[in-house]
Amino acid sequence: MKLRLSLVLTVLLLASVFAFAQAPPRHINPARLWSTLEKLSEFGRPVGADFDAGVTRVGFSDAELAAREYVMGLMRDAGLAVR
Repeated sequence: MKLRLSLVLTVLLLASVFAFAQAPPRHINPARLWSTLEKLSEFGRPVGADFDAGVTRVGFSDAELAAREYVMGLMRDAGLAVR
């Protein structure tokens, strides 16, 4: 009984490893990611400051709501359903 269980678990493990191995590779465009983060940092950044100055977005403030709308727009552009 233990041998059968071990065999079944081994087969399941190998099947899951094979399934994940078949997934297409995901590529990240570093320039696009940086650009998106830089744009997101504009919401709540001190006036006249650059990206390195940091961001403060209090919940439900104008800056936070604008940042949320920006991210929701990105999600819609990617074909995601936003609620």
